[in-house]
Amino acid sequence: MKIKIVLPPESLVRDLCMSAFTTFFDSGVNTDGIWNFNVSYMSDSLVIEGENSETVTYAISNILKVALDSLERKEKYLHFPKVHRNDVQGPLKKVLEALRVSSPQNQDYGSYAKKIIEGALEDSESKPDEWINSLSMMSIESDGSIHFGNTSKTKISNLQLFKVEKYEHGKGFGDLKVKADFIFDEKWFSLVIAGFCLTYSAFTQGEIILSIVPEEVLIRSLRDREYKRAVKELTGSNNLLVSFFGERGIFRLPEKINLPPNPIDAYSILLGIALKNEGFVIEGFPYVLARLRFTGQTFTLLEKSDIRIEPFLDFAKKLSKKTLEVLREFLVGTIMLSYYRNDYYASKYGDYSVCYRLVQSLYQTILGSRKPEETVYIMARSLPENSPLRDEWILRDIYEVFFPTIRETC
Repeated sequence: MKIKIVLPPESLVRDLCMSAFTTFFDSGVNTDGIWNFNVSYMSDSLVIEGENSETVTYAISNILKVALDSLERKEKYLHFPKVHRNDVQGPLKKVLEALRVSSPQNQDYGSYAKKIIEGALEDSESKPDEWINSLSMMSIESDGSIHFGNTSKTKISNLQLFKVEKYEHGKGFGDLKVKADFIFDEKWFSLVIAGFCLTYSAFTQGEIILSIVPEEVLIRSLRDREYKRAVKELTGSNNLLVSFFGERGIFRLPEKINLPPNPIDAYSILLGIALKNEGFVIEGFPYVLARLRFTGQTFTLLEKSDIRIEPFLDFAKKLSKKTLEVLREFLVGTIMLSYYRNDYYASKYGDYSVCYRLVQSLYQTILGSRKPEETVYIMARSLPENSPLRDEWILRDIYEVFFPTIRETC
């Protein structure tokens, strides 16, 4: 059995699909014995070879089930934006009709996603061959639109939420190559929604945050079995998709932080602390975060950040628990103050300009481009007198991270 799965061109849709397609990179004999297949990766497709098509059918079911579990967990404490009016009457209405499910009571993207995934699960189990065929179908039409799946029966346009390629302003837009319209059948549309359920990390300050699986991580998981084994062992799961987005999922940390990655230098240090606190000390895990602003009328890609986490994790690993707690609060406060005044954080750490000056200095020191004593000086002299970061013990703890020989001789 050999099955080809086409991949979308570079775009937010591709990011969501590739995150969901993590399951297809979990090749070889799975440790729980459920599937056994090999995968060849190319930039525009995956070729799956196995004993029979049931392995692909199971993989599709796994994507949808893990996405549903992820969504149900997030619904308990994350907010979802209200659905754009064009989406309600257009793509969402069509996909619900195609999957034969009713509209949700709540008019937000999370509620619609849940209905779609539930309908897709039932559809994939009753029509497995149609799903496999759909994944292999892609065409470029005369009008320039790109069609995925069997769109001769059902044509579903892309959500406004995912049309950020259409807006030519906002940081990072130049990284996106494709501006064409995407048209899906209900099966492909459901898998894009599954990717949204998995990567959705926050809706805060008018911004949607998505934590995307970097393709380099997927490729390494495919080619380096020891790396993949270490990831599964670290997260306590035999399922790579669960290792990324399950209860202890590595790419769930932005969801737990529940803040926009802005300023990115404060967020990078905060993410390193979160990794240390979760016990995720494995190397080779960059984080890719997409920030989408929603005004109620349009979605705009503000930034797509690639955070190389190793130096920030290494910094966090060397700090005491007390210092980590204080530093974490300071970084959260800096992010909050970047959006609006907050008397609690301002009274402890100063206004945003003071906080950001310290964040920049600490960030540069961690990366080796600034002297540690300069950062410690800013902490000791610029922050309010009652600031916990001015505590002599904490100042020394941070300073000694960069000069371990001092700590060893004390």
